[in-house]
Amino acid sequence: MAKSQKILIIDDDSTLAKAISELFTRKGFETIIESKADKALSLMRVQKIDGVIIDCMIPGMNGVDLGQKLREDLNFQDTMVLISGIFKDKNFAKASLRKTNAIDFMFKPLDLEKLIGHFHADENTSEEGSAGSWYGQLVEEKLEAANALAVVKDISNINFKEIPLLISMLEKHKMSVFMELTSGKDIFSIQVLKGKILNVGSNKTNLYHKEYILRENLCTSDLMDKYISDNDNILSELVEKALLSPHFEDRIRASVANSVLKNIYLSDTDFSITIDVDSSVPSPTPLVLKNISYTLHEVAETKLDPLFLKSFSSYLKDRTFTLARSFDADMQLKSLPLIASNSKFLEELKNKLSLAAIMERSDSLRLLKVLFLLQSMGHVHIKESVMSLDDLPKVEQRFQGMLDGIKGKSPEEIFNFLGVDDARSMFVAPFFKNFAKINHPDKLPQIAPDSLRKLNQQVFSIVSEAHGILTDPEKRKAYVEEVNSKKTEVILKADALKEKGQSLLKKSQYKEALPFFEESKSLHQDNRTTLYYHWCYMKIHKKIEDKNIRLNIYNELVAFPIEEKRDELFCLVMGIFKKRSKAYEEAIAEFKKSLGFNENFLPARRELMQLQSQLKARKSKTDVTNIFGADLGTVVSNIFKKKAN
Repeated sequence: MAKSQKILIIDDDSTLAKAISELFTRKGFETIIESKADKALSLMRVQKIDGVIIDCMIPGMNGVDLGQKLREDLNFQDTMVLISGIFKDKNFAKASLRKTNAIDFMFKPLDLEKLIGHFHADENTSEEGSAGSWYGQLVEEKLEAANALAVVKDISNINFKEIPLLISMLEKHKMSVFMELTSGKDIFSIQVLKGKILNVGSNKTNLYHKEYILRENLCTSDLMDKYISDNDNILSELVEKALLSPHFEDRIRASVANSVLKNIYLSDTDFSITIDVDSSVPSPTPLVLKNISYTLHEVAETKLDPLFLKSFSSYLKDRTFTLARSFDADMQLKSLPLIASNSKFLEELKNKLSLAAIMERSDSLRLLKVLFLLQSMGHVHIKESVMSLDDLPKVEQRFQGMLDGIKGKSPEEIFNFLGVDDARSMFVAPFFKNFAKINHPDKLPQIAPDSLRKLNQQVFSIVSEAHGILTDPEKRKAYVEEVNSKKTEVILKADALKEKGQSLLKKSQYKEALPFFEESKSLHQDNRTTLYYHWCYMKIHKKIEDKNIRLNIYNELVAFPIEEKRDELFCLVMGIFKKRSKAYEEAIAEFKKSLGFNENFLPARRELMQLQSQLKARKSKTDVTNIFGADLGTVVSNIFKKKAN
């Protein structure tokens, strides 16, 4: 994976989310899109995210609450931006920024360039003046050969400053490739075998060879003109025709390669590049490029601007650097000003330094030039950083959050909590591979306390067991059989409890029936049981003062499938709810609907008659009150009106 910033985009508007993702990807970021708050939370529990973009209206939780949860529960400290197409009130935006500690609240339609600017796009862009995102991928310590080759073959454009880094990566991964670089009319080729440069050429190679041979008086111009044509490979032809001693061939090739590479490295241009696998061997030995350190030193001193250096460092985030032993023998490099003037830094580099420690220094940009030069020459080891003591509390908090979410859960529930919607093996297996890479107990540093190790081991053990059950056919079969058996037992027990409750309900013993329905509901979610439970609860509690309880009952009832709402029991319970909510006309309508489904359903008829009687009595009482409260003239007038009628 790239060490470029990983940005999580949380928005249920898929069109906008994809547009944001494409822009960020072009700038060298890695992006993930999630449309639901709970899935975003699950993902952030197991992946390191460098920045989030949150829409304020997403399913399951509003974006402001999600932002708060990320800050408080997951201790997310990196860049957060809130976006909205609905909430455009400035006071709301200010309050949201205060609650979430987000750096901006942006209104739709979005200014995408401003948005990407919040995430330091200048450090990750693959455009001119910056290091390409391929470098962040190739610098990975444990990148598999096939994946490294795929990354290299995918490069189509490259800046001249990036080419030394690319060649150092080819050496790191011991690749065998043939590269062709084109810029205008200039064409260059570099052949590498197992990471070593074997041959460097261009469309002017013959001219370079001829100039060198004449300058060193190795052959005369007349002999070359007489026996060698311009289209031939001059060097091979001269050796073949005994006009040049073979032992000069490697020296000439190396000298010309130095010249060609210097032209490439100092070209101030971008190249289109094609890279193919090539394991052929044009020469028995790699080239000895004696003066290449001078050229690379010139690149580091004169060509690496601050923008490029920031980009270069952004791909080395969370890395440590150690000086390689090969540096000790490179006397030529040691004599160069950039290296000689930073001897103290090089001494420190022998004992491992983190990028964070380097970037804290006032001369960090110059030290980045030193790192560039050392890496280009293959004299520095780059490894992933080991956690520091300050990081451990956050890691422990993350594992505790995972343990709380997965303990006692089924394998499907465990992976669902971790963000895997589909529990089939084809989805679980690749997720677990990445999970193990990040969360394996072996990843903890030696300084990790026992409490953290225990947590890590518990989490990994639970997830590993769940992974084994879901991916091993035999284990999965046994698990399914066991689950079905237990499920049947639970359903039978829940049904028995429901039947006991129903028998009490028929006798109007609501208080006695309620615990049976409550236990049945806890064992097995069944809509019928839910209706019985709410019926008993509302008959016991004539007044439901708690707004949350009323809201919970309402939400559960309206969530019923439409076909289950066309039922006498549902309409009865909804009618009682309306009655408790003092929506009497709506309650009467629900009771009548219940009788419409079953005219012999006595509970509904009883509720209807009781409510109508209560309303009639209430009206009569109101009329009497009105009589005694009115003046005498009005009363006499009403009496004569009644007689007239």
